[in-house]
Amino acid sequence: MDSPGSYYLTEFKNYVSKDGLFRKWRFFYIGGEIVFRSLFIGKSWNLHVRDRGDASSGLDQQETYREERRMLDMLEAGRLTGIVAMLRAVAAMLRLDYFGVDCALTSPETAILFEANATMNFGNLDVATERPHKARIVSSALQATRRLLENSSRISAAPSMESRERSRGQH
Repeated sequence: MDSPGSYYLTEFKNYVSKDGLFRKWRFFYIGGEIVFRSLFIGKSWNLHVRDRGDASSGLDQQETYREERRMLDMLEAGRLTGIVAMLRAVAAMLRLDYFGVDCALTSPETAILFEANATMNFGNLDVATERPHKARIVSSALQATRRLLENSSRISAAPSMESRERSRGQH
């Protein structure tokens, strides 16, 4: 490394699945609500959106969509309590109302956190895709965002403690 500066290093944790493939899950935390976004599957540990249609994984794209749909069903049914608890713990540490998380699920209850990012892009909201469950994903995200904005506007519209104290002192 040529340039001086700070570097952050982390141990590589091999998260390959039993089928020899890597899976990266993306969730969003929006105003206290957990929204599942997507799954990327590939032969390499370094997965990105461009890998979504990569046939080299040997996995049929429709199987990826079925796996996404199962995850969405499990989250909506409340069967991912460990993952939800982890995301809420991250939210408590970050003290943010909105962020995205990339992770590997090592079980329905545990995960390896890759990234928690306050500027993570939710991506394309077009629901006219070969992923019929995407309409549920987008709807959940939009509803959560709407509730977050409505709650934020009520909070900011409420008089602050200082203004209430000032108004009491004037009477």
